[in-house]
Amino acid sequence: MQLSRWSFSQNEGSPGNLVALEGTFVYGGKQSLKTHAGPYDGMTGSKADIGRDGFTFSAGDDFWFSGRFYIVGGTGGTSTQNVFLVDIEEAGGTSPGRRLFLTGGDAMLACDPGKFPVPATTVRQTRGKEIPIPKDSWVKIDFHIHLSADEAAGRIEVWQNDIKILDGASRTLPAATTVYNRLQVGITANGNTTFAQTVYVDDITVSKMPLR
Repeated sequence: MQLSRWSFSQNEGSPGNLVALEGTFVYGGKQSLKTHAGPYDGMTGSKADIGRDGFTFSAGDDFWFSGRFYIVGGTGGTSTQNVFLVDIEEAGGTSPGRRLFLTGGDAMLACDPGKFPVPATTVRQTRGKEIPIPKDSWVKIDFHIHLSADEAAGRIEVWQNDIKILDGASRTLPAATTVYNRLQVGITANGNTTFAQTVYVDDITVSKMPLR
């Protein structure tokens, strides 16, 4: 993991939040990114992530992301409900975009239209067939978005350890002129009001070309 390729980091909202390179849990190389965020206090967002500006993902493009995540389960099985891991967005203003997060009671990946000013579908796993994300082990996440302001033409796909768990149509741009120019990875928001979260990240790739 090389932070020199990233534009900024966010470490805000809760005392003890952390964004740092560490060698405790590593997928490849000598270090991975450790992110730690305290619980959400109901007022100020708790964040611990890194970001990169300068992307130009627009209508008709495909956004591809691949990365490895190690989510620390914690003693007694800490809930990861409402923990956000990946944001692709238009920087500035309300920064609308699509966000990959954990829901479904604890650890089911889903994709919501973060801060969209217009209706768009949250893409979730098929009820009764959900696959929880493993904790305390490295998990590969592949994330694909076909960008469109049309609810029927936009598409979201996610693979977890090479098993497709999300596949649905949804409006993926808030407007036809929107350009996604910012990516954030880590704990982009800890919306859990009870538990602090620790997530390690490694082996990230971003592309307009298929990664699968």
